[in-house]
Amino acid sequence: MQSEQWMEKYGDYLYSLALFKTGSKELAEDLLQNTLVSALENLENFKAESSVKTWLVRILNNKIIDHYRHESVRRKAQEELQQQVNHSDDHFFEPTKVSPYHWKEERYPGEWEVASDQELEQSEFYSVLEQCLGKVPQKWRLVFTKKYLSEQESENICKEMEISPSNYWVIMHRVKLALRSCLELNWIKL
Repeated sequence: MQSEQWMEKYGDYLYSLALFKTGSKELAEDLLQNTLVSALENLENFKAESSVKTWLVRILNNKIIDHYRHESVRRKAQEELQQQVNHSDDHFFEPTKVSPYHWKEERYPGEWEVASDQELEQSEFYSVLEQCLGKVPQKWRLVFTKKYLSEQESENICKEMEISPSNYWVIMHRVKLALRSCLELNWIKL
């Protein structure tokens, strides 16, 4: 059987299997496409010791396992970051009668000062900022970039992202803390 016929003959079965195992139409479609690409790239390794269908199912199952493994690692990294952000409140703030978030005197944000002979390379800074943004959850990153890079109004961001104003402010607070910590570690000491 020619590889051009795989989709016609096995596509529906593989898609149904992927959909059953993932519960997501979009993910099932992506996994099916990745399976077929991988099979084409590794066609010379197919020994015909099993049927083409069995071989494709094995590749699909490996793709599904890889996806969930990657998701698990990503989720764990996000949870660790969330814990760091939650604990960073203690690092930066002390509760007062008026507010639970009052800057500790020694942690109050200062001006970023750079000696004239050590000017920041803008591209390097943005590279570090991009890396730091890559470490925060996707929703936080979207809210932050819409506000500060796209300069959208808070109201519009809340409507577009379907979040409440209080959730918006919590997200902004947490992403700022996360970025500050990341920039302190990777760029400049405040």
